[in-house]
Amino acid sequence: MIRPNTGKNARMSFKKHAPLWAASAAWMALLLTLLTLTLRANDGKLIYALDDAYIHMAMAKNFAQHGVWGVTAAGFTSSSSSPGWTLLLALFGAQDGLPLALNALAGWGLLALVYAYFRQHSARRIFALLLALLLLTPLPFLAFTGMEHTLHTLVIAALCLSVLGERSLWWSALLAAAALALRYESAFVIAPLCALLAWRGRGKQALALGGAALLPVALYALVSLSQGWYAVPNALLIKSAGALYVEGDALNYWLYRVFVNLGQQPHLLLLALAALFLLRVASARPLLLVFLAALLLHVRLAGAGVHFRYEAYLVALGLIALYAAAVQARIETRRPLIMALLALALLYGALPLARRAWESLLAVVPATQNIYLQQVQMGLFLRQYYTGAAVAANDIGAIAYLAQIDLIDVIGLANMEIARARENGTYTPERIAEIAAPAEIAIVYDSWLRQGVPPGWRAVGAWRVDMPVIVLGDATITFYAVSPLAEARLAAFLADFSPRLPEHVAESGAYTALLPLARALAVLPPPFALRAGDTTQGVAASVDALIDFVPENAAQTLLVVGETPDALPGFALYSRAALSAETLAIFLRTPPQTPLDVAFGADIRLRALDVRGAQVSGDGTYLLAACERLIVTSWWQTAHAPDSAYSLTVNLFGAGLLFSDQPPPLATPTWQAGTLYADVRTLDVGCAAGDYTLALGLHDAAGTFLAVNGADFYAAAQIRVTAP
Repeated sequence: MIRPNTGKNARMSFKKHAPLWAASAAWMALLLTLLTLTLRANDGKLIYALDDAYIHMAMAKNFAQHGVWGVTAAGFTSSSSSPGWTLLLALFGAQDGLPLALNALAGWGLLALVYAYFRQHSARRIFALLLALLLLTPLPFLAFTGMEHTLHTLVIAALCLSVLGERSLWWSALLAAAALALRYESAFVIAPLCALLAWRGRGKQALALGGAALLPVALYALVSLSQGWYAVPNALLIKSAGALYVEGDALNYWLYRVFVNLGQQPHLLLLALAALFLLRVASARPLLLVFLAALLLHVRLAGAGVHFRYEAYLVALGLIALYAAAVQARIETRRPLIMALLALALLYGALPLARRAWESLLAVVPATQNIYLQQVQMGLFLRQYYTGAAVAANDIGAIAYLAQIDLIDVIGLANMEIARARENGTYTPERIAEIAAPAEIAIVYDSWLRQGVPPGWRAVGAWRVDMPVIVLGDATITFYAVSPLAEARLAAFLADFSPRLPEHVAESGAYTALLPLARALAVLPPPFALRAGDTTQGVAASVDALIDFVPENAAQTLLVVGETPDALPGFALYSRAALSAETLAIFLRTPPQTPLDVAFGADIRLRALDVRGAQVSGDGTYLLAACERLIVTSWWQTAHAPDSAYSLTVNLFGAGLLFSDQPPPLATPTWQAGTLYADVRTLDVGCAAGDYTLALGLHDAAGTFLAVNGADFYAAAQIRVTAP
């Protein structure tokens, strides 16, 4: 029995399809490299480079889990500019990594499609084309946007090659429907394809293709209108506002806008000029004409040049058309001068595309960082503190995906009242305030509120991304309290969340006055949490306003109230067990440096220590100049109120006792269980240089010390007094 030589067959198969395998390897290598870099830049989290990706993901999640086509589960919103992409995500369960996986498959599908169509050409030429498609489209950046553009590019290329190659009408019709469901800009390609079919005397096929393309659009329009929304997604209306506006001579105005837009996008202009130059190649003329017609319609009616994505399908289609025409021109003519001019034109046209490709690769990681530092942090903040609450915002993707909130979109992608206000000219700060009145807070770009901040909104703080802005609407987002009662909570929550912010987020605003206290409480052992209040009306009013917000099951939660709304020179600590003026324990003016949990006897514990007036060396020793003064603050807590009044003694021990401080006994019998109490004292250590141990001890009136680690004193720190 003769066995097949599978190794040889595999090698022959690889060699036969070497351009595809090489391009596929390059595609996967780029994706894995960029994925590794983005994970490293974003604390190990997969982050997409556009907030719009999270709009699709939020809608897909709600549709898959709740059967609701909306950015929240509350109801229908026509917020997806790509209903087909959103539906596809929903069918697969809307997982975090799904958009990237689908983009990876779609990118490989585009390479495989083009390879299959041109596989009879030389390996070097087809590999060059595949590499150009990979880098110049540019597929890597598109993949990390988490959007539909890679799949849309694949479907558009398949549609054009199917129609012009006179493949199955049913297959072409299905591709046309899929293309328009993915991007409404597909009409710019489908319309010239239908016109070309009609010109060739295939009117029925043209009608069938156009009808199939319009079917998903019509179905979506019926559903959207039945829900009280527009026939097309709000994103299309808002982003294309003014695109059809014509002033004066319509023809001249349209031509003027086409040339202006092309002049601003040199990569598209040079693709168009190269296509015009190659129109003399008869066999490639249909594809070139479709590309040129689609290009002119797109630059007049849609956007280009924003994050490389809107014109991606045109770049890929142009590269395919130009490649086919250039190869055919080489076959049809042997004139050296014409070939030299053709090569020069194509090379010159590739320069802006090459620069664009390089910029897109460099933009992937910082673009994902932008989203992680801003939108993702907004979503995590809302998920932590405002689940189920009404929140107004004007960039809605990540916050809708990550947090379960009642979203009020003040731009209008997910709110018809705002959309209609923009349509009828009543989009004013007063109208925004009226629509957003149910919200507790608003998180917005101030630069997007060109008419002004709505009346009654009070700025509590702002986050600014401290890195180059690649994809953000603005580097700074501002947090507003829409309701006066929400201001205290918002300030407290922002302060509490502050330690979790990445290092490249700069904080500002009124709430930052709470940050020293937030840091002080952060070093204490759990189960402590921060709650804070605006005390414009005094401590008592703040306690009354905030008592409802303290968790019922958190017996040891601290209620923290600032003494003044601005400077906040001190903070009053209350336990939940007794929220009254009598429970005022101490004012914390500085955060503790050292968290502790040291038991003195059975009930009393040392929870934190702060040593000031000395520098800390590398081994943790405090360095103090001779004749200087130490300030020692210690925080104490008791599980049960002690029966006796204990005295705290703070000593410096060396070869002998250098210093001992023992003020009147502490009022320990009045201490509340779970409440923190602070002791602050000044130590004049004298001028004797040497190494000393800072030791703390508690004793009763009879002089009996509470045992700490089997001894009378706790060695809290090492002090080195240097010679004068």
